[in-house]
Order: sequence, then structure tokens, then C-alpha cells
Amino acid sequence: MREGLRAELAAIAAMAKRPGDVRLVVALSVSAGVAMVTLETYWQLDLLALMGDSWEWVLGIVSCLGMVMASVGSACAMRCGGLAEEFFRGQGRRGLYIVLHASILVVLGALALATSAAMFVGLYTLMYLLLGARSVIEQTLLHNAVSSQERSGMASVQSVAIRGGGVLSSAVGSPLVLLVGLSGV
Repeated sequence: MREGLRAELAAIAAMAKRPGDVRLVVALSVSAGVAMVTLETYWQLDLLALMGDSWEWVLGIVSCLGMVMASVGSACAMRCGGLAEEFFRGQGRRGLYIVLHASILVVLGALALATSAAMFVGLYTLMYLLLGARSVIEQTLLHNAVSSQERSGMASVQSVAIRGGGVLSSAVGSPLVLLVGLSGV
């Protein structure tokens, strides 16, 4: 059983190292994990700092708006993913995926600089719109890049990459928060 598991893990590692969309998805999944954990760790504290503690009840509404926007982003990506072929001339969904991911990182940076509660909520909901769209395009790329026999293994690798990014964010985030003085727990 150990030899079978080792062989399977070696095959999955080899798939993740292949050039092309698989490597791109694994690398950007680590980055997405960093972005998502960073967002979810600090957004409530930052929004309350802009609004005041008496507005805590708004946090649930904003969180709900984020989830609604993730659903809208997913639906838009499903409907408009094919248009990416024309727009990104040869790069198709891969180009859209890269643009969505870069946009997420830009919005995350803008969130850190938000100066009003309205700006923060707008950027937060935009972030979730982009995350929802990114997820659909990412899964399409991954699905098309591997064979049917490899899909479940690659889905696991991609999931581990996202969680690895989250661990990285947690490990680096705490000392960084203390160093630069952002709101933290």
C-alpha cells in the first residue's frame, strides 16, 4: 500500500510540475490562498475601524454581500468564459485567469488603503466577484489540462496549494502586522 501511495504522490507531483496550465493554476492557487486568508483575517477589523464598533451588526450584511457577489462572479464567468478566446487572442481563458488573479491582488492592496466604509465595502464585494469568476475559470483550465484519470488528484493538489498559501499568509502575516501596525488580533 505504501508503494502504491508513493507512486501516486510522485505521479501527482510530476503533473503539478508540467509546464502550462497545471503549473500556472498550482502557483496562482498558492497566491490566492494568501489573498483569501489575508482578506478574511483582517477585513472585519479594518471595516470596524472605519465605521466604529457600534456598527458591528453590518458585518453580517457585508459578508452576505460578498457571498452573493461570488455567486454573481461565478455565473458571469460561466456565461462569458468563451468570450475570453476572442478578447485575449490565443490565450483565452488562461489570459482571463491571469487578469482576474492580478485584479484580485490589486483590489486587496486597495482594500488596505480604503479611507471610507463605503469604499471598503465596494472593494470587498468586488474582491468576491473576482474570486467567484476566478474559481470557475481556474477549474475549467485545470479540467482541460489533465486527463479524466488525473482530475481528482489534481483537484487535491490545487486544494493543498490554496491551503499552503493560507498557511504562508498566516505565518508571514502576524509578524508583518506587528511590524507595519495594521489592525490585527
